[in-house]
Amino acid sequence: FTKLDEEDDTYHLEQMNVTSGTASVIPTATVRLRVGRRTRTESSIGNGPVDAVYNCITRLTGVRCKLTSFEITANGAGMDALGQVNITVDYNGRVFHGMGLSTDVIESAALALLHAINNIERTKRIQELREPPKKIDDLVAEHKA
Repeated sequence: FTKLDEEDDTYHLEQMNVTSGTASVIPTATVRLRVGRRTRTESSIGNGPVDAVYNCITRLTGVRCKLTSFEITANGAGMDALGQVNITVDYNGRVFHGMGLSTDVIESAALALLHAINNIERTKRIQELREPPKKIDDLVAEHKA
């Protein structure tokens, strides 16, 4: 049995750049994710900076989940405080949790979504391992269909 932890994460945040402001500034994000040895980059706009980042991550991962809760809290006090983002997402009727921690709350939000998506990917891999192997007759029947 393989130990599943962060080393088994499918997606890692390599780089993120976000532009936001008031009035005529359109929130825009560029996100680079590492997937194994490869990196993939995407840019997107959104209703705000977090939405723009989430749009990038959704496009890069292909994992479409519904954000059901989003909470920002301070971890620590004063200038040294970290922004902690806790989210829950619904994916195919199952609830997954994600948590991100950074001095930048937008980065915390990105890390929280990636944490949830990595949990989804890990769950998919576990389910694949648990599925019994298909019998030859079943494979032949599928091929003929």
